Amino acid sequence: MTINHIWRIIELGVTESPIEGAVHTVSGYVYGEDKNGHNTTERFSCTLALPKETDPAELAAFESQFKPYSSLSEDEIISWAKQAMGPLAVEDLLSCLHKKISDIANPPQIPAGGSPGLPWGDSDPGAPING
Repeated sequence: MTINHIWRIIELGVTESPIEGAVHTVSGYVYGEDKNGHNTTERFSCTLALPKETDPAELAAFESQFKPYSSLSEDEIISWAKQAMGPLAVEDLLSCLHKKISDIANPPQIPAGGSPGLPWGDSDPGAPING
């Protein structure tokens, strides 16, 4: 089954230190859709590595590549998020998305005799909840 993916970013967390405005957290989702229009999303979040304030060389290297927040693109952030998550986590995320779409396209079948019900008996949807 071929599934098209669209990665979207919905929230960024930025730091005040060691470099003001550096992105340190990313939240988003992947939208997937098969050729028949079955679709769903899978959310993700990750933390990006920042330099240690106590390591001048690491801090200098980070600052030399630093890009102001206002000039960042969504594609850049998606790339950073995928890199931070690592290939196995990205693969797991996409596998979950594919499974959800597969279940939508081919819902599990209810046995011929119907649902076996609850082992403690049928519940009355109008009954008060004990709590």
